[in-house]
Amino acid sequence: MPGLGTYPRHLLANTMAFNVFCHLRNDMLAPDGPLPFTLPEPTDGQAAPAVDFMLAGLPQMQGPELTATVDRPLVLDLTGPGATTVTIHPATGPDELLTVAPGADATTQIHSTALDFIAWATTRKPWRDRCRITGYTSTATPFLDRLDIIRPSGCRVPRAWCCRSAGGGEWRSLVQERPQQRRRRRRNAKGRGVSEERPHAPRSSRAACQCLRNDSTYPPAGEPTPVTSS
Repeated sequence: MPGLGTYPRHLLANTMAFNVFCHLRNDMLAPDGPLPFTLPEPTDGQAAPAVDFMLAGLPQMQGPELTATVDRPLVLDLTGPGATTVTIHPATGPDELLTVAPGADATTQIHSTALDFIAWATTRKPWRDRCRITGYTSTATPFLDRLDIIRPSGCRVPRAWCCRSAGGGEWRSLVQERPQQRRRRRRNAKGRGVSEERPHAPRSSRAACQCLRNDSTYPPAGEPTPVTSS
């Protein structure tokens, strides 16, 4: 996966599971998304593949930026559907990355439900509202502040351009817009002699980061500038 790391082939299915689970439950369905539907509580079989993919990507996606925040082992203890316990170990050399190993092998521990982990580790929700730290808080805080899975190391794209942020605001209003509202908007735009007005379509962090490898300007010329929230 360009910009996101290298994975065993069997994790391809986990990647799809993560995309469906995370975006459906956190971006599309109410209360955070525009769709007013309710799903049954997720099962272990639905949540675990998403968590497995996130843990596999954790050392790679942010590379040295995240590795630099870990100087002592940290335990990540996830409960509920998708439960697992792993230890995050510091890099063993200057050119190495942190590693993730099964089991609890550290004094400082981060406790959360696995479902909350999917939300806060992708920065959809603040970790401080969903994590409990035992041991040395100062050891865990830099890691938690930096962790942002699916946001590659060195990404310069404003968060509002990422797919997880672009699901709200103006774009959400287009998703919910009725046919007669769409026709009226197009007619008004035509009357002003401009093309149909619509905000920039959501694009993934990975795709945007690919654009930025050789181009320091984003968004492209002529595109509206997003409003970033704090």
